[in-house]
Amino acid sequence: RNGHTLFGVLNYTRTPGGSRRLRSNILEPLVDAETINTRLDCVQELLQDEELFFGLQAVISKFLDTEQLLSVLVQIPKQDTVKNAESKITNLIYLKHTLELVEPLKAALRPCNTPLLRAYRDSLQDTRFAVILEKITTVINDDTRYTKGCLSMRTQKCYAIKPNINEFLDIARRTYTEIVDDIAGMITQLAEKYNLPMKTSFSSARGFFIQMNVDCSALPNGQLPSEFTKITKMKNTYSFTSADLIKMNERCQESLREIYHMTYLIVCKLLNEIYDHIHCLYKLSDVVSMLDMLLAFAHACTLSDYVRPEFTDTLAIKQGWHPILEKIAMEKPVSNNTYLTEGNNFVIITGPNMSGKSTYLKQIALCQVMAQIGSYVPAEYCSFRITEQIFTRIGMDDDIETNASTFMKEMKEITYIIQNANDKSLIIIDELGRGTSAEEGIGICYAACEYLLNLK
Repeated sequence: RNGHTLFGVLNYTRTPGGSRRLRSNILEPLVDAETINTRLDCVQELLQDEELFFGLQAVISKFLDTEQLLSVLVQIPKQDTVKNAESKITNLIYLKHTLELVEPLKAALRPCNTPLLRAYRDSLQDTRFAVILEKITTVINDDTRYTKGCLSMRTQKCYAIKPNINEFLDIARRTYTEIVDDIAGMITQLAEKYNLPMKTSFSSARGFFIQMNVDCSALPNGQLPSEFTKITKMKNTYSFTSADLIKMNERCQESLREIYHMTYLIVCKLLNEIYDHIHCLYKLSDVVSMLDMLLAFAHACTLSDYVRPEFTDTLAIKQGWHPILEKIAMEKPVSNNTYLTEGNNFVIITGPNMSGKSTYLKQIALCQVMAQIGSYVPAEYCSFRITEQIFTRIGMDDDIETNASTFMKEMKEITYIIQNANDKSLIIIDELGRGTSAEEGIGICYAACEYLLNLK
């Protein structure tokens, strides 16, 4: 929610699935150098090939939440209510929209060269995508689309099923069309009768209502005619309805309920035929979320001078900076070097207050996480050791809930680090022993440092 986090810095994803994928990767980075390098190869190719980058971004941004769509498609509602019927019809339209994007996604991936992107392109060759889409298009109109706006989406749901599949459905749809035409005609007549610029509007809560932009002084006696009710005014925009319009809305809703019920029966039958092939959508969901995350990494690199990390037995960062601080300050912060090797893997940082010691420590941990999720890193050059755990003891506060003082909390955290650290851990400790006297604090620091050095 707050953009000033590592997630906020890297989150240029276009789909909900991509955003979730990024979050889970930050919380649990990779520990296999080969997998990380495979991802970095993809990011490098996306940065070098603008056509591939923009082509993929254009297609990926059209995808809806495929994971959520899958979970609601396979659910069987407990009751056949109008709301459930409507959502099932909506989900089928979403499914059609998603499957129609498979071919453009394959086309966008055609020029790629890296093994991971090629593997994703090959996985989209699955014939089940075409089978499901073919089954859907035998029942659903070709021009049925996912659209934004409640009225246009309601129209799409109404006319989703092809004509001549169910005669009663065709009759109900004709009735619905006549009612909507009558509403439009009635509002036109009212506009002529009162000589006011009325227009038909729609909202999911109110149904059809009348709206007009007019200055209060243009109205007779500064008021609307008495037959209009439920009047709301915002600046010079009036929204209102009439008794006849309310009755027509009720007829419209009744007609809609019939349409949805009959459409729902056809949709359920269609979904039962599709269920056998639906597993391929899990694969599609995985491909889309992963591509979205890799595109986000590439996008972040275009906005700042990030560099591709290397993986060796040395932690070396040349002129690295804090990625979140850069976003907050809107300019590149002061850069610093970091160097740790097998034989020299312990560093004590000293300096005056407000000199940036804590920021420097946090920067090292953030760069390590960025490198291990397959992102580029804010530095001129960087090399990392693969770490399996990052332990930090930063920040000072007591905890009333667990009845722990500042000192108690410090001791608990350092105990946890000492008990769980191994030779593949990155340990960052900021001002240990601050919660007690200087002598005792130095003693604790000395003992903890001695123990950690013996670990190697």
